[in-house]
Amino acid sequence: MNANQIVQLAGVLYFVFGLAFLFNKSYYLKALKDYAESSSLLILSWMIALVLGFVIVTNFNELTMTREWLVTVLWWIWIVKWFSLLLFPKATIWFSNNIYSAKNFDLVIFWVISLWLLLMYLGFLA
Repeated sequence: MNANQIVQLAGVLYFVFGLAFLFNKSYYLKALKDYAESSSLLILSWMIALVLGFVIVTNFNELTMTREWLVTVLWWIWIVKWFSLLLFPKATIWFSNNIYSAKNFDLVIFWVISLWLLLMYLGFLA
């Protein structure tokens, strides 16, 4: 899988998540709250995210002004986030209660759709 395909896949995933969050807010708010309360699910998802992140970063670890740069930076951000949540599990509950709250969820949707637009442009049009 090359960097362009990763950007395209991430763009499609963010598109689907953005639409799902937009049209089913209450369902996903509840799902994210349930996710944060399930310690075994959190640990499993952290481990999967760290392994996938490590594999991607080791294959795309060049900071050149290409799509590889975008993939590298995004995955490093995601690895640091998941590593932090793994070290500080209570932060996940705080994050879930504050960021994924009903009052802030529109902002989450905005950022997901914004990232989708950027990734779709870079993956399919640029």
